[in-house]
Amino acid sequence: MIIAYDSYYKDLSHVPLAERLLTTNFDHPDSLDTPLLAEHLHQLRRGEAVETPTYDFVTCTRLAATRLVEPCDVIIVDGILAGPGLGGAERSV
Repeated sequence: MIIAYDSYYKDLSHVPLAERLLTTNFDHPDSLDTPLLAEHLHQLRRGEAVETPTYDFVTCTRLAATRLVEPCDVIIVDGILAGPGLGGAERSV
């Protein structure tokens, strides 16, 4: 199973669109909801299914729709910023 770290960008719906596009640094780790991803990885390790977010890159917001991810033997977190910032969760899955 592959989980896209890009799905975990923080929801910016509270910020006007023009400001979102001009001021948000999507290459900075703070733009991602790493605690949520780490929690999802821990839940999967415990054998629990999770609902991963769906991110709309056009509007810089999370959609109401989610993706169900069931636990499995191998989970790959795809993303250039994935790794040490996950607080060890990436090594325990």
